Amino acid sequence: MPQMSTHLHFAKLLKENADDDVHLCSFLMGIAAPDTYPDEEAYDDFHFIEDDGNEDDDIDVREFYEKFDFKKMDIREKWFIIGYYAHLWLDEYIKFNTSKLTLNNDQDLPDQELTHAVVETMRLFDYEVTEGYFDEVIKEIDRSDFKISSKLLSHVDLDKAKQLIKETYYSQKPTINYGQLLDKDEYVNLINKSVNRFFKSL
Repeated sequence: MPQMSTHLHFAKLLKENADDDVHLCSFLMGIAAPDTYPDEEAYDDFHFIEDDGNEDDDIDVREFYEKFDFKKMDIREKWFIIGYYAHLWLDEYIKFNTSKLTLNNDQDLPDQELTHAVVETMRLFDYEVTEGYFDEVIKEIDRSDFKISSKLLSHVDLDKAKQLIKETYYSQKPTINYGQLLDKDEYVNLINKSVNRFFKSL
């Protein structure tokens, strides 16, 4: 699954490419919300749907999206729910598309260290794209008194969502030395393509 830094990377590109007026504060809280559950059972209940008895869980994106009538919502709730949907959608997209990235393990890192190196390299690329972009929105998030009216999302902890966004955004820039483990342009292009596909899904 993508890190929260990748969700913020995605949110920046969505804001820059949207035809509609994105309420970015609400969208960011929505995109963080699926990762704020108090325990693993709640996480599974609201983040995944079991795939017909198979051991692997799969995200049922359309089922979630189609539960809502956006015409009856104000802009803040609409973009919160679209943000929540975007999180689930991007999880699925990354799950099936990161294998297309070229991995150059020229340092012959063992599996565990390689996984960590890939995660940190992606986080670095995300950081370089979003650095400084959300400064004003984070202030708006701090002041936000947004409440969720939908009973389907009554389980969401908005304070935890706010905290997760701030912790991710203000985390220190990764210090890595893994050579050309991943190509930045290739990674950024993957996220760019995700935004175009996401718009088509709405």
